[in-house]
Amino acid sequence: MSRPSNFPPPFSPADYIAEPTDPADERIEVGVLIVGAGPAGLACAIRLGQLLEEHPDVAKRLGDVPVAVIEKGKQPGSHLLSGAVVDPRGPAAPRCPSRRRPRCGTTGTGSSRSPSSAASSPSGRRREER
Repeated sequence: MSRPSNFPPPFSPADYIAEPTDPADERIEVGVLIVGAGPAGLACAIRLGQLLEEHPDVAKRLGDVPVAVIEKGKQPGSHLLSGAVVDPRGPAAPRCPSRRRPRCGTTGTGSSRSPSSAASSPSGRRREER
């Protein structure tokens, strides 16, 4: 049977893991550190606590496992919006069947049509030029 332990990495962990340099009274010892307090990070921390409650034998064997969640934002989940550029026309098409589809040969991201090419109708609603 092949196990990951049979294939150690080609470097020593000591090359990348250094001894702490902070004074001992400023350190926070944790068993599990979760980086990011978004939905996934908080769900991970909660699920870890649930698993330790469901399996008391494992919890007893591990002892006290302090779990810490760190977040660089001002509040949990404050960095949920990514910097990705999303074409809003793509996801809306299946939900809005009356919406006009792009002309042949154009794509959502490379289209020569810009949002400013839409004109306003007399009713104040925006419509696309034809």
